[in-house]
Amino acid sequence: MGKIKNLFRGYLELFKYFYSSKSKYFLNFPLSIGVSLIILGLIGIIRNILEVLVGGSWARAWFAFKPDIFFVMFFYPIYLCFFPIVLIFFLTKIFNLKIDIKKIFLFFFFLQIVHIFIPFLDGLAEIYNIPYHLFLDSSLYLKLIFSPLALTPIILFFTVPTSFGINVVWLFTTIVSIKFFSRELQISFKKVIPILIIGFYIVYMSIYPVYYFYLCQNDYLFGLYFMILSIFSVICYVYYSRPIKNPFNYTSEQNL
Repeated sequence: MGKIKNLFRGYLELFKYFYSSKSKYFLNFPLSIGVSLIILGLIGIIRNILEVLVGGSWARAWFAFKPDIFFVMFFYPIYLCFFPIVLIFFLTKIFNLKIDIKKIFLFFFFLQIVHIFIPFLDGLAEIYNIPYHLFLDSSLYLKLIFSPLALTPIILFFTVPTSFGINVVWLFTTIVSIKFFSRELQISFKKVIPILIIGFYIVYMSIYPVYYFYLCQNDYLFGLYFMILSIFSVICYVYYSRPIKNPFNYTSEQNL
């Protein structure tokens, strides 16, 4: 029970971090890869269930108590955790920055809890008729995803397969990410912005256009797509987060 309590404390601290830089408990949380994969998968399954129950008619048009949807949603949070970790890590290398990849892992892991809030926001949008996107035909949408608009989360408001909850949590993610990378990783603002812009665009293009134009007819294939990218990303993370061993097996003090 103590570990579960600490886990929930980590989630709470993440939301506190939105307005207070003193809330950093989630950055020191002891977490193994195996446990994180189970938790992330469960988050995706819970989101699917909540979307069907409270997400409204928009959500029930895709989310369902079906094996293929559960398959997609199990790997979706795993993908959204580990793929951005590896992506951001390589982008910081391009900018000649040295960062702690384990901190990025903890940040993106706890960030996935926003999936649980999306169905409730989707339901509220339907109840109160909250406008959240403009429906576009495929030809116009194709032009927009290759425009400067697609470099920011604003593109989500013009994306067909999206929702009010998705748009809100992406905006939350953007704000918290800027704060995290600039303060905790001490990356200058002029480097944080291009890193996050490039990172967001690649993640966005790997999800919505891929599904809308290619994989929307087969959800099992969509789930397999996320599974393969998730496995690749987890392997990359494990490789780059491993401790570097001293080949000579002595310390600098011994050398003296």
